[in-house]
Amino acid sequence: MSAIRDYFPLLLLFVTAGTDRVAKEYVLSCVFPQKPLYGEVSVSSLHSGGEAFFSCLTGYQLQGSSVRTCLNASTPYWSGKESHCLAACGGLISNITVGRIVSPGFPSNYSNNLTCHWLLEAPEGQRIHIHFEKVALAEDDDRLLIKNGNNFDAAALYDSYKVEYLPNEGLLSMSRHLFAEMTTDATGTSTGIAIRYQAVCSGEVTDSAGLVLSPNWPEAYEKGQDCIWGIHVEEDKRIMVDIQVLKIGNKDLLTFYDGDDLTAKVLGQYGGSKSRFKLYTSTADLTIQFQSDPATNVYGYGNGFKVHFFEVSRNDTCPELPEISNGWKSSSHPELVQGSVVTYQCYPGYQVVGVELRMCQWDLTWSGDLPSCEKVLSCADPGKVEHSRRVLSGPHFTVKSTIQYICNKGFTLSGNSLLTCFNRGSMGPKWSQKLPRCLPEMYKPCGHPGTPTYGIPSSNKLHFQAGETLHYTCLTGHQLLGESILNCVPGHPSQWSGLPPVCKAHAAEYDEHRLDVSTADMRMESAQVVLAVFILFLILIIGIYLHFSKVQRKTLQLSLSSNLPYENIPEESTFDHSVYETTIHLGQTTFHPHIQTPRLWGQSILQGSSQALELTPHSHQRLRLHHHIPLPP
Repeated sequence: MSAIRDYFPLLLLFVTAGTDRVAKEYVLSCVFPQKPLYGEVSVSSLHSGGEAFFSCLTGYQLQGSSVRTCLNASTPYWSGKESHCLAACGGLISNITVGRIVSPGFPSNYSNNLTCHWLLEAPEGQRIHIHFEKVALAEDDDRLLIKNGNNFDAAALYDSYKVEYLPNEGLLSMSRHLFAEMTTDATGTSTGIAIRYQAVCSGEVTDSAGLVLSPNWPEAYEKGQDCIWGIHVEEDKRIMVDIQVLKIGNKDLLTFYDGDDLTAKVLGQYGGSKSRFKLYTSTADLTIQFQSDPATNVYGYGNGFKVHFFEVSRNDTCPELPEISNGWKSSSHPELVQGSVVTYQCYPGYQVVGVELRMCQWDLTWSGDLPSCEKVLSCADPGKVEHSRRVLSGPHFTVKSTIQYICNKGFTLSGNSLLTCFNRGSMGPKWSQKLPRCLPEMYKPCGHPGTPTYGIPSSNKLHFQAGETLHYTCLTGHQLLGESILNCVPGHPSQWSGLPPVCKAHAAEYDEHRLDVSTADMRMESAQVVLAVFILFLILIIGIYLHFSKVQRKTLQLSLSSNLPYENIPEESTFDHSVYETTIHLGQTTFHPHIQTPRLWGQSILQGSSQALELTPHSHQRLRLHHHIPLPP
């Protein structure tokens, strides 16, 4: 079923809407990735999450990612950029087994003005054999040089200027290095070169220390191998052999001879697997032979052997320890006597793997194993996160190191707090997570705490955010008691750090204020006394007035009740002038502006009596008075 899905990446989905059927097309997988020129591609799956693996033919180098992933989308696609296979113009090729060198552009023509250097380096104890597939150079000044060493100054094994034909048997290096140089001029081009190389498991070694490895180490060796190594040190020395790894087939043989050929005494012969052990020669020569069964293959990483050898003294000192790549050594004593300590250290960018210190023991052997300097695999500094601090597991960001981010107070973490440095293989070391963020924590605001009497707040807004402050001051002449600054403390809910202060008047001003109040009270009491006296006097006047008015009214009534001869009063003397018409109320006298002498007319309301006297020119009964009759005041 999965095979069907792989080859049918499109899904037709029929949706019924009423009576109509609508076909919708959905892409379920990535298209098969394009194979790079001079390369290969293989795919684990075309569906989301599947991976495509890119590799190049021998002699070409991959440009771009070796692994691309099918990413899910409405139209799935492969991650990364398209990979290409290009022939490099030179480079260092170490620990070679078999391989190929091609000129840039091969099998097409190379470019002008090229200078390409290749350095081939075989494992310790092996030599390099090369075979010419093709050499096609322009007849101008284009040139190919092969040298027996690791630099341009080494002796030449082949020079296209001097040799008109290619050796059919190829070339064999005298050491573990071969140097190749190709140069082209500004005119003319051609196909270029294609050279195959192979490390062969034989050779003569004259170093004071070194390493012998099984063919194709650390990968499994091939069947039918027959390798012989000759190791030679100074005549007054001997050789210590440290067999660190021995995992070969039961029918395969690794033999050590105490001399310079296969007729010498056998120090030991081994097959199968054996834990670490050491051997010592009695002379300055050692021969190692390895034979693998022609009918049996050995499979698996790390199968084979790994043998260290050292030149040691025949007197009371330990043998000189070898140097290590990408590092150096220092000794505690000028002579490597018993108790001497050698310390190994690495160059920047490398770290010691193994024991850093080795001691010369009583049996004139060194303690521990030879360390190595390996390149430090580390992640780039991911950077700091604002409003946080970070806790490191170590001083460097090496593989498996961690960084923990902790947000400051008032901030909450968004994302993963712990980052770990992982080795992603060909992609290099990467951090396990993206950088987190520290976001401000959200709090409810504080309400206004209020304003004290005679106090002044710095703000009258209704709400204050967490962390804000409110300042208080007092009016002049008042003292502030309590905290002058209140803080809105974050919380759920947020609260003020204290209560509002109190504004209290100063003591001297308070006494003066009391005196002013007392004086004002006394003045008010005096005014009230004067008002009371005035009211009593007014009541007395009104009483006297009412008394006399009552007496005069009685007299008037007696006069009116007498039978006087008013009939003879002429008509024209009748009081009918409107200027004398008025109304009198209790305690009120009305004065007309045309009358010089005030007259009391109208209605008098007597205290305690219901009698009323009405004098008006228009009354129903007119009064005829002589002009000499006095009017009541």
